Amino acid sequence: MKKIFCFVVLFTGLISDNILGSNNYNHTDKAPNNVYYHDKEVYKAQQKESEEQYGFVLPSIGDINVLIIFAQFPDDDYDKDNPLWRAGKDPADMNKWVNETWTNTPIQGSLTHYFNDMSFNKLKFTGKVVSAISPHSRQWYLENNFDRGEIHKEIIKQLDSTMDFREFDNWTCTPDLHHLKQPDHVIDMIIFVWRNISKGLPDEQNANRELDFEKCYASIGGVDFTVDEGKRKVKTGYFYSGATISNYLPDRNAAFRGVVHEFAHYLFGDNRYHSGFGFWGMLSSWGVKNIVANSFERAWLGWIKLNYISADSAKTLRDLKLKDYATTGEAYCLEISPELRQYFYLENHQNISYWEIEFKFYDIEKGLYVLRQDKHFPSDEFDSPCSKYLKLISAEGRYDWDVNYLVNNPWGNNPANLPVFKKVKPDRLNGYHSLEFIPWSLNDSKEELSPILFTEDEDGKVIQDAKYQRCKNDAFEIGYNEVFSPWSNPNSNNHYRNPTVFGFKINSMVNGVYSLDIYVRTYIEAPPSKPIGLNVVIDSASNKIKLCWQKNIEPDLDNYEISKKIQWTANKWIVIGTTRDTVFIDNLHYYSFSFGFGASNYRIRAKDKQNLYSVYSEIISFRKIPNYKVTNEKEINKPEKQYKLNQNYPNPFNPSTILSFIIGHSSFVTLKVYDVLGREVAILINEEKPAGTYEITWNAKGLASGVYIYSIFAKPLNGLKEYIEVRKMLLIK
Repeated sequence: MKKIFCFVVLFTGLISDNILGSNNYNHTDKAPNNVYYHDKEVYKAQQKESEEQYGFVLPSIGDINVLIIFAQFPDDDYDKDNPLWRAGKDPADMNKWVNETWTNTPIQGSLTHYFNDMSFNKLKFTGKVVSAISPHSRQWYLENNFDRGEIHKEIIKQLDSTMDFREFDNWTCTPDLHHLKQPDHVIDMIIFVWRNISKGLPDEQNANRELDFEKCYASIGGVDFTVDEGKRKVKTGYFYSGATISNYLPDRNAAFRGVVHEFAHYLFGDNRYHSGFGFWGMLSSWGVKNIVANSFERAWLGWIKLNYISADSAKTLRDLKLKDYATTGEAYCLEISPELRQYFYLENHQNISYWEIEFKFYDIEKGLYVLRQDKHFPSDEFDSPCSKYLKLISAEGRYDWDVNYLVNNPWGNNPANLPVFKKVKPDRLNGYHSLEFIPWSLNDSKEELSPILFTEDEDGKVIQDAKYQRCKNDAFEIGYNEVFSPWSNPNSNNHYRNPTVFGFKINSMVNGVYSLDIYVRTYIEAPPSKPIGLNVVIDSASNKIKLCWQKNIEPDLDNYEISKKIQWTANKWIVIGTTRDTVFIDNLHYYSFSFGFGASNYRIRAKDKQNLYSVYSEIISFRKIPNYKVTNEKEINKPEKQYKLNQNYPNPFNPSTILSFIIGHSSFVTLKVYDVLGREVAILINEEKPAGTYEITWNAKGLASGVYIYSIFAKPLNGLKEYIEVRKMLLIK
C-alpha cells in the first residue's frame, strides 16, 4: 500500500506530533465516488434550515459509537515501567478515554467530553475500550513480512471470538453524503492506539517502515475482511472503518490528539482539509497549539452558526461583541469572496476552555485572532504546505527575512541542511509573517520554501527557534495592535496580496469580551495603524540622536507624535515634537552629552485628519556609553563588549545601504568592503573616531550583484584590545 505522510518530504521526521491522513483510498460501499465535499453555500443554507446532514463518511451530528483497541506487542519492553502504560498491562487511564453511554457530564478529558464541548452536544461520541496483545512479536512480523493491516486483522479476529461487533455498525453513508441511521453491515469505526511500535529494536526506522507504522493513519491498513461470522465487514482503506495511532508513549495527550485528528478525517475528507501550522484545530497541521476545533471546522460540521458579514455594501458595524470562542462558539466570518471561498474568521481566545488549559501543546496568549481561508477546493497551488487553505494571520506583522547561513538538520537528513532566518525589517505589503513558509535562497542558489525553525540574533548567533511553538504577539490586543486594514501590518489583503474591503478596530475588552467596529469599505473611518520600523542612529552631521521609521500609508495621515522617556530621572513619557516626515532629530539630546542616567526610550504614534491616534509604535532604546576607566586586568579583557558592528540596512539592497557601528572608546577605525574573493572594493572609514554610534551610507553602483563582506577594525587609543568583526551583505540588482 502506498503511504502518504501528513507533512512534506522536506521535513520528514521533523516534528514529533505529525499526524497522517491520506488521499489514497477507494470508494466502494460507504463513501461516494465523486462527491467529496459540501459546497460552502450548501452548508451555510443547511445551518439556516436544519441540522441533519453534515460530515463526510460519518455524520458530525448524531450518535457515534466506536471501538478503541489499546494494543501492544508481546516483546515490547521499552520503558516497561512507565506509569502511563506498563508493558504487558492495560493503560492506566484506559477507562477514561470514552464514555460507554452518552451523558452531558462525561468523564473529564475523554473523547466524549471533547466532542460534547466542540459540538455543543450535537455529536454524541461514545465507545468501548479493550486491551489487546498481538499474537506474535515484532521480530516475527518482520521475519514473515506482516504489515500494519495484517497485524490489525489478527488482533480483530482474536477479539471476534468473544465480541459482537454489531454495536459498531449504526450508519449508512449514501453517495450524496447523506447519513442514514441504519446499519450497512460495515463497521463504522475501530481505532487502534499502540503503546510502542519500534523503540527498543536495533533499527527503529526500518522496523517502522517494514511494519507500515511510521506515523498515524486514517485507516487500519491491509485488505477488507469480515467479523461476526461474515455478517459485517471491516473495510480497511482510508476513510472507511478505522484509524491507527502508532505510539501512546511518551505523550498521552499527543496520542489523544492523534485520535481526534484521524477521526476528524471521517468528518471532513482527505489531506486537503489539513489547515496551516502553528494554531489550533482538529485537522491542524504540525505545531498545533491545542486541539480546540477552529471556527471553520465547527461551522463546516454544523456545530456553530457563524456571524456572517457580507461585502455587498459599504457599512460600519459599531460596537459588535465577541465572547470567548472556545467555550461559546461565537466567531465572525467576513466574506471576502464566497465565489472564490475566501474568508476571514475572527476568534476571541481567553484560554478558559479545558482543552486550552489541559491540552496545551504550545503557549498561546489571550487575544483576538484572525484566520484567513484562501480556498476550499484546493488547486495544485494550494496543495503545497506553504499555501494551506486556512492560516493564522499573525498580529506581529509581516517582515523581510534574510538567510545568511545553513545548519545541519537535527531531525534527519531530508533535507540535510536547514536555513537560519534573520528578521530584517517590517514589510507590510511584500513581507512574510513568522507562521508562513518563507521563500529563501543563499549564494544564488535555487529559491526554496521553509518554515522558520532557526533564527539568527543580532550578534549572528544561531538559535533553534521554531516560531510555531510560541504565539507571542500573534493576537490582536488592546494597546498592541488594534487596527486591521489594508494599510496595517499585518494587512487585510487576500492570499494574492490584493486589498479586501474589510477591516476592524478593537474598541475595548471587558471581562473577556471584545468590542469591535467592523468596516466594510469604510476603514478610512478607523484610526491610523501602528507605526512600524522605528530605528535610532546618531546623525553624523549634528551628533544628535536621529529617529527614523517607515511611513504609514493611510491617505488621511496628518502627522506623527514623538515621545521620550529617560530612565532613572523623571521616568515618564514626554512629548518632544511632531512631524509629517519619517525622520526626527532629538534636539535636546546630543550624543556627546554625558547624562549618565541610563537609557533614553522613544516611541511614536500617528494621527490622522480626524484627530484619531494610532497605538504607539514599539519602544526603541538608546543608551549613551559613559567614559570607560580601566581599573584592572579583568576589565582590559572585555572592552569588545562596548563595540558592535550592526547588520547593514536594508539587506538585500540596491544600490545603497546603511552600515552602522558602535565604538566604545576613542579608536583608530577602519571600515572596509570586500567581495567574496577577498578583494578590497571600498574603504569607507580610515581615521580616528571618538566613542559613539555611527552610520555611513555605501553606494555599490557599478558593482555586480552578489555577496559582499564588510569588516571593522578598531584599535582603542588607550591601549585596550583591538576589536574586529566581519558581516555579510547581499547586493541584488
